[in-house]
Amino acid sequence: IQILGDTVDLTGNARVNASGKTGGGEILIGGSYQRSDETVPNAQNTLVDQGVQISADALQTGDGGKVVVWSDGKTVFSGNISARGGKKSGDGGVVEVSGKQTLAYNGLVDLSAPRGQAGSLLLDPLNFTIGTDITGADLSAQLGLSNVIVQTADSGAEAGNIYVNDSV
Repeated sequence: IQILGDTVDLTGNARVNASGKTGGGEILIGGSYQRSDETVPNAQNTLVDQGVQISADALQTGDGGKVVVWSDGKTVFSGNISARGGKKSGDGGVVEVSGKQTLAYNGLVDLSAPRGQAGSLLLDPLNFTIGTDITGADLSAQLGLSNVIVQTADSGAEAGNIYVNDSV
């Protein structure tokens, strides 16, 4: 599933589902994983509002899928994503929620796997502040459902810093 455009807004009770019996599928919202596919256009701004549910679960066996929420500018993520491993076997999936410039994250991503390893959530804006861009409580809750990677990049004008201004 690809949801692309210059501005991508998922609001209300929108549901995006690429779950499958033997593995989760791929959902691209606003762009590709770390902008790795040049054939996929990138959104300038992406919003996933509270109440939005995105699913790429393995329902019985297999690994959870891949979900990307991306923008070249600002990404605001307040929804829910699941890319869980299968009930009988499989690992959790891979999710990236990123804004090349800024990211505001107060949603929840479930990459658990009852019979396998938890998946990974990548958060990789230009700079990131725990306490502003994500609360310490939200990050703590997130760590209970997935491995979390916070990665920033030096763009020349910005240092690509990670600030911790809240308890985790």
